[in-house]
Amino acid sequence: MTESQFLDFLNVKKIFKKEIENLTLATPDLAEEILSIQDKSYEMLNPLVYNEKFDDVTKDFNIKYIWVTDNPGVKECQQKRYGVGSSGSAGKNFMESYGLVEDFDREVLILNKSPIHTRVTADLAKLKSMGPVYGDCQKLMAKLCFDLHSILDCELWILGTSNLDKIFNPFKTEFNNFYKAGLLVNKVFLYNHFSQGQFKKAYNIYNKENPDLSPNELCRLIGAENRNKLFKG
Repeated sequence: MTESQFLDFLNVKKIFKKEIENLTLATPDLAEEILSIQDKSYEMLNPLVYNEKFDDVTKDFNIKYIWVTDNPGVKECQQKRYGVGSSGSAGKNFMESYGLVEDFDREVLILNKSPIHTRVTADLAKLKSMGPVYGDCQKLMAKLCFDLHSILDCELWILGTSNLDKIFNPFKTEFNNFYKAGLLVNKVFLYNHFSQGQFKKAYNIYNKENPDLSPNELCRLIGAENRNKLFKG
């Protein structure tokens, strides 16, 4: 990153961290509510998860991709770091094995559509009754995506499309509002999750139909087609 990019990143990170702290204070019963709708066999200390991976970022990082996954699962909640579960590991392996990055942890910045932790994403739908904070959290993440994307000017990958019109509709609406008036949307790409091999299955289908394309070209083709279906620029 340039010195200017890094300083802007630090400022956005600081604001995001403070927002998570404020939301945590404003929702003291959130952890209990989340545990009431799912397995209570683990201790949950942070129902709203700030990504502590952000604190590892230095000016020497060369961010080539921003990932936007769903919401923090159990490992993300416990470690306070996004993308540390099985899906994140599968994605990291793909990116490094296919030559899209050399050092995933220094070239990919991971965000979520919501900072609210649940064991499985479907449980988020059960929390709509908690009021405006459900949507406010997603709007916060949409703004974070846009702010960091504007600074870093790299590719932004939204991973997981099936719930964009359902659980993550507040995120999608706010995200679209930020991007519809500019050209940055052309660097937004949408894909299936890496979980359960969904991403790789789609990749293999396109690869069979387009054998001459490089992995990078193939990913852009898939991501752009999905973007044009689900988002209006």
